[in-house]
Amino acid sequence: MKLRLKGKTALLILLFAMLLSAVALIASVVFMNRVIDEHYRENVYMLSQAAALAVDREASVRLSKEIMDIYRKTEDKVPSTEWGSPAFNAYLSHYEGIMETEDYRIVRQKLVDIETTSKASSVYLFALDNDDLSAIYLVDSAEGDDFCPPGCIDEVFFSNYEVFSDPERGFPPYITDTEEYGWLVTAATPVHDADGHVICYAGADIPMELIRARQTRFVLIMAGLMVLVTIIIALCGVTVIHHNIVGPVTKLSVAA
Repeated sequence: MKLRLKGKTALLILLFAMLLSAVALIASVVFMNRVIDEHYRENVYMLSQAAALAVDREASVRLSKEIMDIYRKTEDKVPSTEWGSPAFNAYLSHYEGIMETEDYRIVRQKLVDIETTSKASSVYLFALDNDDLSAIYLVDSAEGDDFCPPGCIDEVFFSNYEVFSDPERGFPPYITDTEEYGWLVTAATPVHDADGHVICYAGADIPMELIRARQTRFVLIMAGLMVLVTIIIALCGVTVIHHNIVGPVTKLSVAA
């Protein structure tokens, strides 16, 4: 009877401690993810606003007009999903010379300055094509393989389609995970001309891969700590209950 009662008590305490630890772990992970996501959403939105205010408005207007004129006159438009293909390279050749203009240099330098002083992987300007429901890159601060030259075409996610009917809405912060750009939190703010019309958008991306990796490491550490705490709680519980309940019951049984 002693072993049977003690064993059941130990098992019950262990299961309860494991359940409590699992609930605590899940709650802490959910809360942490929400706090971190909200933090980076706010950061990327403020970056897009800063870029929209900081860029040279007149240079942005001229650059947007020049690139979009080329875009509208080009019949064979190739999206960035075909990056590196002969058709894509032929399409981009229509924009040769844009990056050598003074307007492009002025705008890009300002975007690069914002990127280097922030956690962003890229700060950029883009315009919208309401007919094809797509975004066309004007200027990009990124370097290397992440750089998008003028004229690059990206899809606009369905969740942001409202911007086509309400340009002032911009692109509130949202998180995406695509093959082309990876895991990003993104936002974009309208850039206006002198008459107050929206001419393009200043966007900003913050990469989430490193953030998610840190979150995963945190979860693993928390899980290990929870297992250790569960074992300690179970051992303490068994000891206390054996001393205060199982022991006296056993003595009464023997005495009876």
